[in-house]
Amino acid sequence: MDLRVDGYSCEGGPPPPEPRSRKMSLSPWDMGGISSGIGMGFGLYRPRRPSYLYATQVNRQRSESYRHAVRRENADVLEQTDDFIDGMLQRKRKESYMKATRKIEDVELESFQNRLTAPELALKPGEVQRNSSLVSNSTKKERRKPKRDTRNSHVVFQEPEESACPSEDGTIAPFVVFTFKKNLVLICISFILTFSAFCAIQNLQSSINSEGYLGIICMSCVHGMMLVTCLAAPSIINKLTAKWALALGMFCDIVWVGANFHPLFYTLIPSALLAGFGQGILWRAEVSYILKLAFDSARVRKDILEYEIFRFHGIFLACFQTTHIWGNLISSLILSTSSKKSPTLKIDDVQTNQCGVLDSCSHDNVLYGKHLLQSNKDEHNEEPDLLYKLMGAYIVLGFVGFLLILLFLDKIGARVDPEKSAYELICQHVSLMFSHKTFRLLIPLLVFTGLQQGFIYADFNRSYVTCTLGIDYVGYCMITMGLANVLSSVMVALCAKYIPREVVLGFGGVVHIGLMIGFLIWIPEKNLLIFFILAASWGVCDAVWQTQCNTLICLTCLDEPDVAFANYRMLQSFGLTIAFAFGTFMCVAAQLYLLMTLLVVAIMCYVLAEYKVRQTDSENNSFDDERH
Repeated sequence: MDLRVDGYSCEGGPPPPEPRSRKMSLSPWDMGGISSGIGMGFGLYRPRRPSYLYATQVNRQRSESYRHAVRRENADVLEQTDDFIDGMLQRKRKESYMKATRKIEDVELESFQNRLTAPELALKPGEVQRNSSLVSNSTKKERRKPKRDTRNSHVVFQEPEESACPSEDGTIAPFVVFTFKKNLVLICISFILTFSAFCAIQNLQSSINSEGYLGIICMSCVHGMMLVTCLAAPSIINKLTAKWALALGMFCDIVWVGANFHPLFYTLIPSALLAGFGQGILWRAEVSYILKLAFDSARVRKDILEYEIFRFHGIFLACFQTTHIWGNLISSLILSTSSKKSPTLKIDDVQTNQCGVLDSCSHDNVLYGKHLLQSNKDEHNEEPDLLYKLMGAYIVLGFVGFLLILLFLDKIGARVDPEKSAYELICQHVSLMFSHKTFRLLIPLLVFTGLQQGFIYADFNRSYVTCTLGIDYVGYCMITMGLANVLSSVMVALCAKYIPREVVLGFGGVVHIGLMIGFLIWIPEKNLLIFFILAASWGVCDAVWQTQCNTLICLTCLDEPDVAFANYRMLQSFGLTIAFAFGTFMCVAAQLYLLMTLLVVAIMCYVLAEYKVRQTDSENNSFDDERH
């Protein structure tokens, strides 16, 4: 019997040789307790089941595969590179390679088909026509993207229903560029026609409807309702899209023009509220539509989006400034013709010693305008009424502009953040107005632009022009102001590269304060040249405010330009509402003092806003220099 204790034989023989390695054993019989540690070297018997052996091997394989995967030399390309930019470039190359090598079914093969030669088949003309129609129909069903139709020699672009950008392949088709130009020209012409009528009637309201301040109250209702509607306009535009919102706003203006055929409180006030509702929707839809056009144009032309926004808005604003010319030209021609036919009405009959700042809030003298509109009917019954001539011409202009939008303007699907609710859109407007540091400093200047426009439309036309020269000269003075406004806007835009914005604004502020001081000390005389010079100077100042406000909004609110421009129109409407409302109880001198005070405050706030813009630009430039 062979007895062994601790591996030694009792017979005195040499011990057996030691094993070469003492690694873990996975055998089902653990005699020495090496693998488990339970035997403690006493050679206890510990059997291992086959299931335990299988589970241990599987776990080892999993752990080995995990360790192999996390090794540095087997990691992904991005983990091997220490530089983040290099890793991103390698990933982009990898993604572009995958996109280039994937299977694409819609690849255009026209260029290859023209080079390939195929055997000629003798087919009947009917079969060729039937087969080509089947192929074209099946291709139309497969995709809605624009494609080339090879049946004819020319290129046919099939455009989706709500997109003005039919191609994304990098090639600019003449039809696409023509679509952008056509839509921009249509919206400019329609606004010129609509607002030529609106501005001309607005200039005459304080003179022809002076009884009970009806004209001033009417215009105050228009701009006050526009102020309220600007907040709710985005939700309406999201439901209707920008095109139908434009059509709705212009239709509301047509209703208001029609109400002026019979100007009474129960006709003008409700229609004025409707016109204000349409104005709020109209301006918000215009911003959304032009921004969508600029975005599509930048995507097709491969241009910078900011440049396209500046270009489209600049063209539109330049065209819109001409609205002071055309409508006032119509009113001047009609009214001057009527005054020549009325020999009993002369300028000498009007007491000019109570005009201007001497007009002590009693507007009996402006009944001359009302009398002029009624005299033609009293003395020449065979001719149509002068009021019907005016409003008939204006309603034709508005209706033509409405038809241009309704029939010819393309649907491009322009909306205002369709993912947001109406409450979120209102909060977005309020948040930008009061939390944006630069825009918050522009609020006094934006309100002042509305106040000074309200003064020139109501008080200057009523207390200076109509009181001294007659209502038929209101249009001529406003034409002069409109021409000066357009020319000054162009000059400011051309000189923007050479003259700083602070110099332009300082020039406008000095000239405007000088004009208001002149209105305070000047007693109106029957000198047409002085009236035209004053109107032209006021137009130059208005051009300065409009251009500088638009420039700063474009520079500081690039993230939300549509909201910023909508707030701009809303604050301008607020200023117009205050100006027309103050005209019912405040004298001319008091309004001029108020305008000068607000202008000084607005210039101070503008200087701070300009300082913030320059500081931000310098910080960005220094950051770019450090990176380079």
